[in-house]
Amino acid sequence: MRHVFAVSVFLLLCPLAYSATSLSVQTGNNTAACASVGSPAYCQAKWLGLSDATSGLYDALAGNVSQVNIHTLIPGGNATKVLAHFQPWFCMTSGSTITGIGTSCGGHLQVGYNSNNGSLITAQMNDMHRRGFNGVAVDWYGPTLNNYDQVSQKIKSNLAGRCSGPQACPLYLALMEDQGAFIWTKCPINGGGVSTTQQTTCITDALESDLDYMNSNYFGSNAYLKVDPNMKISAAGRPVVFFFICEACFTNPTPTWSTIWNSVASYVQGYSGGAPLFIFENGVGFTHSQTDGAFGWVNWNSTSDTYGLAYLDNFYDTSANYGAQLTIGAAWKGFDETNAPWITSAPRSIQQQCGNTFLQSIRQLTHNSDWGSTHPLPLLGVVTWNDYEEGTEIETGIDNCLSLSASVSGSTLSWALNFASSTGSESTVHHYVVYDSTSTTSLVQLATVKQGSHSLSLNNYKLASGTHIFYVKAVGQPSIMNHMSNGITYNVP
Repeated sequence: MRHVFAVSVFLLLCPLAYSATSLSVQTGNNTAACASVGSPAYCQAKWLGLSDATSGLYDALAGNVSQVNIHTLIPGGNATKVLAHFQPWFCMTSGSTITGIGTSCGGHLQVGYNSNNGSLITAQMNDMHRRGFNGVAVDWYGPTLNNYDQVSQKIKSNLAGRCSGPQACPLYLALMEDQGAFIWTKCPINGGGVSTTQQTTCITDALESDLDYMNSNYFGSNAYLKVDPNMKISAAGRPVVFFFICEACFTNPTPTWSTIWNSVASYVQGYSGGAPLFIFENGVGFTHSQTDGAFGWVNWNSTSDTYGLAYLDNFYDTSANYGAQLTIGAAWKGFDETNAPWITSAPRSIQQQCGNTFLQSIRQLTHNSDWGSTHPLPLLGVVTWNDYEEGTEIETGIDNCLSLSASVSGSTLSWALNFASSTGSESTVHHYVVYDSTSTTSLVQLATVKQGSHSLSLNNYKLASGTHIFYVKAVGQPSIMNHMSNGITYNVP
């Protein structure tokens, strides 16, 4: 689909005192993902992306991604703190230089890097910070499974080193207790016919043991996320723990979950740093037997809930009835599990709509006026930073299906927007940057132009005589990929 615009010009004119940059910098990979072997240095292989017939390319190649602050999309602005949900399990087999479909390391697809690498973790945390995130929620599998806890420990140390004091940090860490912490090592989902009491006791002991470990190794960190009764991050608050557990999945026998949670909630009251806040999944999390709040996750209410927006609407409507509990919302670019290693049935998907699903999921905050600028959501979780296998990762950026075509007529520079899909739209563009080049190696920023304007009068600038090459960069909305136009030549007498 091609859109050519002829509109009035509304400019944010910028001075010419910009430092030089280059075309390679403005178009190259600026993420922590792997663009090639050794680029960044910790990459063992190039990430090749994931695609299928339903979603197209749903996990993009590492590219040039917008670093516009994610809070610009949120009605509560900086009052709403944004967490990135994070997976710690990726690795590369020794000597392998391939990624994606058909590869495996530790039961997961290879994405080019080893998660348990300090340089990678520094790059990932830096990238989150540049994009305006306030922290990371790590999917946690206990202290012993593989090396996942080592990744979490490295993240904790990295973030604590950025803090200027207790709960005075640019980025915070929270842990999500995944049922994988105990179903493979202690208490299987199918109990094999043990007694209800045995299964109930097993899960209780496993949860209490994991929480003891968190209390000893995480909760005391300056960077561990704590929230006070006013739903603010505070050193006087209580540590936040997510629970990602499918209680209905446990069978043969079914454990007594009310007994489990009553015991666990009572057990943690003795923690010196305060009992953690228990945050459960979905709207039903607000009515859980021992809940302190609920978090949203990529989901849908029915087959007609194409992008999960009805699910979000229900979640936020429900949250309005539980003002004393912590609400952690959700946003996502889409979902596609076609190439997940564990899929044995028909895969599910949520289409990305060329970046519009991400924007719509955030805008759902204000539907029915549940949350807004005068009543900001406390926390928002982006699902996810790096779950490549389920097609929710935003680490490599969200593709908005855009290409730009620049041209000059007289002294007017213009650009046309071309979308590869009918779902593409300019709403995924934040603004444009015009670059001027008079050499083969450098670019200088000439102007920024707001979304909706697609031309620039070159007469407004005192351009040096000689040959100029102009480029137009479409800077995406937060975490959406940037795109550079072709270079267009212009001669100044």
